[in-house]
Amino acid sequence: MSIATGSEDAIVLIAPVAIIFVAENLGHVKAIGAMTGWSLDGFLGRAFLGDSFATIVSARGGGTGVTTYAENIGVMAATKVYSTLLIGGSAPQPLAPSSCTRS
Repeated sequence: MSIATGSEDAIVLIAPVAIIFVAENLGHVKAIGAMTGWSLDGFLGRAFLGDSFATIVSARGGGTGVTTYAENIGVMAATKVYSTLLIGGSAPQPLAPSSCTRS
């Protein structure tokens, strides 16, 4: 696997996207805070840092920017389940039946 290289023109063109990521992430943290009734403002720095780190890792491999997803927030609103441990633990369950079928 090779590391992606960039040019100044590409960096100048894409750098403003960071503003969009900040706005989107801020909106998602505020939305979750409104749904749960908790003030999550103290976690904004961690949310920005996590998305920034994930985007850097993705970009080094030639990937796209990484951010939170409104679809996940919609699932939390619909189910009233806000535990990341529960949500993360349920993610592999749809894959289990396909790995247990007979040949």
